[in-house]
Amino acid sequence: MVVYRLTKAKYAKKLSGLGASKSSTHRWNSRGTSMLYTSQSRALAVSEVAAHLTLEELPPEQAMLTIYIPDSVSMQSIMLSSLPLGWDCW
Repeated sequence: MVVYRLTKAKYAKKLSGLGASKSSTHRWNSRGTSMLYTSQSRALAVSEVAAHLTLEELPPEQAMLTIYIPDSVSMQSIMLSSLPLGWDCW
């Protein structure tokens, strides 16, 4: 699987997801849960950042990462019925 990430260049080599875990709750993770936000395409990665910033606010020192995830990496499936009430109330 190939995924993409648009991030500040200074964080391009930091793929731990710890930055998202330290701040307040985000859309896909709660505080204390590491999460690396990626996208299915380069265009989607830009769109997801643009949803929160105008082009004028976008820092010029950005890096577009291409991340290759081997097929051997296991994936966890979560049943919709196991999610807490309100998980989707953004």
